[in-house]
Amino acid sequence: MVTSGSAPADESETDRGQLVLTAAIGIGLVIVGLVIVINTVLVSENLSTSESLEGSDEVTKFSTSARRNTRTLVLRLNHWQRNQTAPQIGGNIQRNMSNYSRALGETYAETGISIVNISYNNDSSKWGTRIVQTNDSWITDDGGSADWTIFEPADTANARRFILNLNSSHTKDEQVNVTFDNGTDTVEIGIQRKSESIAVSSERSLGGSVQDVTCDPSGTRVLIDLMTGEAFTGDCEFNGVLNETHPERSLQPPYSVTVTDGDNGYGKFSVVTNSSFDTFSGRIGPCDPDQAATPSDRTNPHDPCRSSIVWRANVTTTYQSPAIDYWQQHNVSVYP
Repeated sequence: MVTSGSAPADESETDRGQLVLTAAIGIGLVIVGLVIVINTVLVSENLSTSESLEGSDEVTKFSTSARRNTRTLVLRLNHWQRNQTAPQIGGNIQRNMSNYSRALGETYAETGISIVNISYNNDSSKWGTRIVQTNDSWITDDGGSADWTIFEPADTANARRFILNLNSSHTKDEQVNVTFDNGTDTVEIGIQRKSESIAVSSERSLGGSVQDVTCDPSGTRVLIDLMTGEAFTGDCEFNGVLNETHPERSLQPPYSVTVTDGDNGYGKFSVVTNSSFDTFSGRIGPCDPDQAATPSDRTNPHDPCRSSIVWRANVTTTYQSPAIDYWQQHNVSVYP
């Protein structure tokens, strides 16, 4: 990808869009967040198990919160760093899940009536692929082509969290288009600058097309999810690929994802798919330089690249008390 000299990368300290795409989130934030979640859950729960029905309710609460917190932890670790490999992600999840389970177990043990445990099963988890561009640049491929394919039809892709983190100052007033096509229906989303804002249009063969929805920047950033059709600031909504209110209007996978006129959009992006890293057929290179087949295949920090993510986490929950001995495996969808 070639970065235009007339549009230098934005280095503003006010970039609030870093929430999703930055590689600076540390493990410490995960642990702090989980401690807060643990305290919140335990304060709200009544740990009495004097009756089996009441104990059953407590198991349900424990199991629900365990799955919810697992999703939060895995999601953060999937997006923690650009160059993560599958073994690194799996190891990070394993360690943090053990820390979380130990802290939760110690808190329950103080009541003297319950033993709880949550364990992550790496080999039984489903893996996917993350395509990411972590630095500001044009939305082009690593060769600078403005018209390119992110997911090939052979990838049988089911995408989630397609986040565009746009620099509204450098994005052009001509549209960059992202098209999702499953062979029967299409969703084409056009993005361009209008004045100081970003205008989003959506052409949907499934119905619900919209034109020129205005998304105002925070500083110079506009952060939108093409899948759900919303801005992270909550100031704009458009009809994206998914439709939770009318699921029949959601574009059904698998589909290809292509970019047209990518040199009109300037910023960062990230999208995940259920296609595995090893079977991914696109020409996008690995983020980790050690995984490149040759030195020439190593990706530039301004180029899009791919890395592994956990698409569905397999965990085992255990809850023991005088009245109940509960054990269950769960497949937790990280990107529902």
